[in-house]
Amino acid sequence: MKDTFKEPYEFLVRHKVAVLSTANGKDDVWGAAIYYAVGEALTFYFFTKKGSKKYQNILENPHAALTIADDTEQASVQASGVIEEVPADEQNEAYQKLVLVHPQGEFSWKPPVSKMEGETILLKLTPKVLQYANFKSDSHDSADHITRII
Repeated sequence: MKDTFKEPYEFLVRHKVAVLSTANGKDDVWGAAIYYAVGEALTFYFFTKKGSKKYQNILENPHAALTIADDTEQASVQASGVIEEVPADEQNEAYQKLVLVHPQGEFSWKPPVSKMEGETILLKLTPKVLQYANFKSDSHDSADHITRII
């Protein structure tokens, strides 16, 4: 793992929920909360239903953005890139990571996507841009708080 990935990666693995922002070809923008897992290359994996609004937007326009924020830590990760179906050679890694996504101590928990009807699809967002923001320090210089990672 690249040294610059370490701090945002550690932040991302401590969290489970992101807001995925998609837009169709007509600039109809949609934000949806998703459960995600992250790979060491800062690739985001998630499930969705093929009938969902976000998936229909992705089919029309695969460019999307993710935001993960923590008010206690005063930190966030923002990423944008292209969403695609997870290729067969990555599916095992993605499934192994996504199985671990559940509230602490609740091993029988089921994610919301499993409670909806329709076909489920495994997708990934590969960031073209990713920034990590950490506002814990008292500095007034935004360069001290926001780091572009990718």
